[in-house]
Amino acid sequence: MLNKRFVSFFMLLMTTFANAATPSNGVTFLKSNAPEVELIRIDANKTIKRYPSASRTIEMNVMTVNGRSPMNSDHYIYNALVHFMIYITKGTGVFYVDNIAYETSAGDVLDVPPKTRFAVSGEGLEYVTVESPAFLPEQSYIVDVKGNIVAQRKTK
Repeated sequence: MLNKRFVSFFMLLMTTFANAATPSNGVTFLKSNAPEVELIRIDANKTIKRYPSASRTIEMNVMTVNGRSPMNSDHYIYNALVHFMIYITKGTGVFYVDNIAYETSAGDVLDVPPKTRFAVSGEGLEYVTVESPAFLPEQSYIVDVKGNIVAQRKTK
């Protein structure tokens, strides 16, 4: 059931992405090596390949994890505005959402609303996120288990 929900949400988001593009036919095509595609290192354990939309109302990312991110086991990521869906494409891992640990493997989906504490761990874990609105580091924080802000999220 989650996979059907993910596909419906993904199609809606992709339609929004296509409609927000600037070319006359409404489509933006980004090759994986296009200059607009960023490779971002979040910490020693996580990298993001970011595929932005022209409107910034949505984006899609490919995440790779080897270890835990954030690296401190008492810390979580807190996104103030972003709602994101996660589709596991490779490997196994654990996603910590608020106080629940979700053991995942390829084909699984997580739907994470804004204002949720989030962390991930895995080895060789790869997943795709569809995010709305598009993620910006300045709207993301590192928080402790009680939700207290420890730091603003920064990329390296």
